Amino acid sequence: MKIIGVLLTAVALLATSAWAGIDEGLAAYQRKNYREALQQFRPLAEQGNAKAQFALGVMYDNGQGVPQDYAQAAVWYRKAAEQGYAAAQSNLGVMYTKGQGVARSRVVAYALYNLSASIDASADNKATANRSALLEDMSQQEIDAGQALTRDMSQPGNLLKVLDAYIKKPKVKEVAPRQAMLDDDMPAPAADGFPPRPAKRPGVVSCNTNCTNADCWRTYDSGRKVRFRAKQVFDPFSGQFKFDSGNC
Repeated sequence: MKIIGVLLTAVALLATSAWAGIDEGLAAYQRKNYREALQQFRPLAEQGNAKAQFALGVMYDNGQGVPQDYAQAAVWYRKAAEQGYAAAQSNLGVMYTKGQGVARSRVVAYALYNLSASIDASADNKATANRSALLEDMSQQEIDAGQALTRDMSQPGNLLKVLDAYIKKPKVKEVAPRQAMLDDDMPAPAADGFPPRPAKRPGVVSCNTNCTNADCWRTYDSGRKVRFRAKQVFDPFSGQFKFDSGNC
C-alpha cells in the first residue's frame, strides 16, 4: 500500500493570498532557505492563515528548517484541515494511515481522504489515490464507519470535534491489515483449502477458485496452486464494495 503526502508547492498554495508573506515564504522554501520560509509562514499560521498552517505542517513533517516532529506536523495540519484546506486534510489522512504523530486509524484516514477529494479532485491532490490504496486493507465495517464519519465531519465546524470523539470511542475495532479483508463473521479458511484440480482441456488454461471474502485459493489445470487476496472494488449498481478474485 503506497500512501503519498501532498508536497509544499505553488499548486498546494494555489491562489495568491491577500496575506503578505505567503508568496515570499514559498519562494524561500523553493530556494531551500527554510529559515526564511519559517519566518514568513509562522506568524501567518499563528494568525490563522490555512495556507501557512499547511506549510508549517509540511516543514515539520519533513524536518525542513526544524527537527522532524510528526506531532507538530499534525497540529498544523489539523488547524488547516478544520478550515477546509484540502491538502492539509489529505496529509492529515496520511498521518492517520501511518500512525505518525497521531493514533493510527484507517477509518479516520478514509474520512479525511473523502473530504479532501470532495474539495479538490485534481491529480495534484493525492487523496483519491491514497483512498484507493487504503481500501485494499479495509473491511466493509470500516468502510461503513468511514462513510458515516465523513458525513459527520463535513458539517461546518465539526471536523476536529467529530474526529477527536471518534478516536476516543471508535465505532469499529480495526484489525491488522492482513485480517481486515476477512469478514468478521466468517472464520478464516484452513491452510489446505485449495480447490480440486480442474479437468485439463487442450489449448485452454482453466482453474478452480475458492474464496472466503478476500482470502482466495486457486488451483490450475497444471497442478499449480496459488493463495492470494482478492481486490476490493466498488460496484456502482449496488453501491457497495465487493471482492473480485479475477480470472485465471
